[in-house]
Amino acid sequence: MITESSDTFLVWLKLFEQLLLAGLVLAFAFLLVMSIKFQDTKFMRKTPVLFVIELLAFSALPAIPLWIFMLTRGISFKVTLIWFAALWAKFVVLHLLFEFSGVYGHYFEPGSKK
Repeated sequence: MITESSDTFLVWLKLFEQLLLAGLVLAFAFLLVMSIKFQDTKFMRKTPVLFVIELLAFSALPAIPLWIFMLTRGISFKVTLIWFAALWAKFVVLHLLFEFSGVYGHYFEPGSKK
């Protein structure tokens, strides 16, 4: 039975989802603009092997729990692989945007006081 209070909760939940999505889109757009503007490639040019290892680690490790959850709940391997690849690709893009925008270079550069 749906009551008025549960309807209010669902409205607030939908509003929260929309605001969260809008915030994520704005953050992605901001990182994209900063990536185009700064194009910080110092770390990848200096240490390309370490950059590739870092990229693979930072993108695969957060996606592994999804792999485990889906396989242990009986989801097919093909569907699990598709969702894992989608999540992995999202983390690759985010990592590249953070790298190109200069966020990592600014905050994690040796000698940085941030």
